[in-house]
Amino acid sequence: MAEPSTGALAVTGVLASVGLGAAFPELDLATLVGSFGGSFFYVVFARDMSTWRRIGYLLTGWIGGYFGAAEVMGRAWTQTAGFSAFVCGVLCVVTFSGLLEWMQTGRMPTWLQWVFRLRARKEG
Repeated sequence: MAEPSTGALAVTGVLASVGLGAAFPELDLATLVGSFGGSFFYVVFARDMSTWRRIGYLLTGWIGGYFGAAEVMGRAWTQTAGFSAFVCGVLCVVTFSGLLEWMQTGRMPTWLQWVFRLRARKEG
């Protein structure tokens, strides 16, 4: 069962998305909610993180997911904004948190090592 603070954060995020959509009608509500869901998904399942760091990742993924979905839709890779925003929100947080960790610790993230091995196999 989720912690009460996690549930409150989820409700607050969805309400903030709806509020932003009402205040700025040119924003796509499905994209706002989808990008929040993607970044929230990562933040909930991440371990050993301070509250401020979680909030920072949540906001970064939310904004990155929204703009990433616009890019994906612009390239016509998908036809639905909500799910593409969800995926972009998750990828944004995973990618940039991994790169930040790499810069701080000097240890390359496992997912990036996998990408490099995959590219080396294709070239070789």
